[in-house]
Amino acid sequence: MAVLAAGLVLDRSAPESGRPAAPTASRTDSRAEAPSGAAPNARPAAPPASAPDTVTPPPETGGDPEPDAPLPPNAVTGQAQVIDTATLKVGGKVVHLFGVEWVRGGQAEELARYIGNRSVTCQPAPGSANMNCLVDGRDLSEVVLFNGGGRAAPEASPELVAAEDHARSERLGVWKR
Repeated sequence: MAVLAAGLVLDRSAPESGRPAAPTASRTDSRAEAPSGAAPNARPAAPPASAPDTVTPPPETGGDPEPDAPLPPNAVTGQAQVIDTATLKVGGKVVHLFGVEWVRGGQAEELARYIGNRSVTCQPAPGSANMNCLVDGRDLSEVVLFNGGGRAAPEASPELVAAEDHARSERLGVWKR
């Protein structure tokens, strides 16, 4: 069923600018191959894995992250170990993703394949004990919720709630039932 849903998403065409549609427009799959150097946030080829990567990143919604912006002293960066779809271990520290509540049946293995060997950077979310974690400029909370890997927490931003709504309407992940 996930393959069918992914195929339907892939059949939709992106706007002529090559960038995915805004969150309020129809959603497109940003995993489509882009020409080399086309987008700074384009996901590089995933390292070989035993199973295919079935995690779909949500459409890009914001501007490009500032590449040379200094990280706060309490930020953590490094390889990530996925504990569950709302919890990672990054640089030896356990971090909880901002706006995500783990749900039994969340796809931790798929998230681990999505992250692969790429570095994850986590910064404290303002007003929360949880963290905003990025891989290649992509918000992991949004990736998890967009693919049905959990539920949006009460503190979740409107973008995260919209990502959960997408998974719910497409019956992805925990919303298959």
